[in-house]
Amino acid sequence: MGPDGHTASLFPGEPLIGDRTGIASAVDVDKPYIDKVMRYRVTLLPGVLECARYTLCLATGADKAESLQKVLKGPRAPMLFPSQIASPDMAWYIDQKAASLL
Repeated sequence: MGPDGHTASLFPGEPLIGDRTGIASAVDVDKPYIDKVMRYRVTLLPGVLECARYTLCLATGADKAESLQKVLKGPRAPMLFPSQIASPDMAWYIDQKAASLL
């Protein structure tokens, strides 16, 4: 999970978050904090992520604490926090800094 709650190269507000029929897509990530070399990506789409038998998500560092709190404890809003897109059995791997607001 990124500091803005993104996952799988699906960033907040990305129209692909609503795609439940496709499998994968190219994504152009034009964010100031993304290295320009990493700008062009391929991602799995939400339908695939939601149907996965088992999913793992990693969130480490204090810069993830606020988003992690909203993803895990806030209302479901995947368009704002794409990390809420997951299989029912998603496991989270977090460190103490990311978990500081939980």
